[in-house]
Amino acid sequence: MNTQSKESTYKRFRPAALIIEGIPLTLMVGGLLLNINELKIIGFMTAAFMYMSASFYLFKAEKFKALDVIVASIGGLMFAVILIGILFDLLDWPSGPEMVTISKFTLNYGLLLSIIYMLARNLKAERRQFEFTMSQKLALRFLILTLLFYVTGLHQSLVVPI
Repeated sequence: MNTQSKESTYKRFRPAALIIEGIPLTLMVGGLLLNINELKIIGFMTAAFMYMSASFYLFKAEKFKALDVIVASIGGLMFAVILIGILFDLLDWPSGPEMVTISKFTLNYGLLLSIIYMLARNLKAERRQFEFTMSQKLALRFLILTLLFYVTGLHQSLVVPI
């Protein structure tokens, strides 16, 4: 398969993944900007469900191995935990600070592991772009969630066990 057909195959799946990922994120941002709790709940819960159930589809690359499926699935679960933790604290639900603590540790480990995974795939790919696009997508999502975490001020509401 030549490079041009690989790119067309990749581009064919990309719009659907962007729509699947864009709708919940739009609802989340709209709920945050307009301060509408219902939009926050719908957006965060839909995004968490979407990342749990469709993470491999969202992060897939042209070529994938069994390790890619495992990494994408674990990344999707981590995203769901982080989003639910943020939602708990934004809406002042019981156990919100504890969920934020769990989310912060999950976010830090996920960001670190996704950057290490991206660098490892980048070094191994040797100029083959499709070999490490999934790792780039994961690292970018973790970076965006880190920015969301710190912009909303959630990093200040940690629970320190005594």
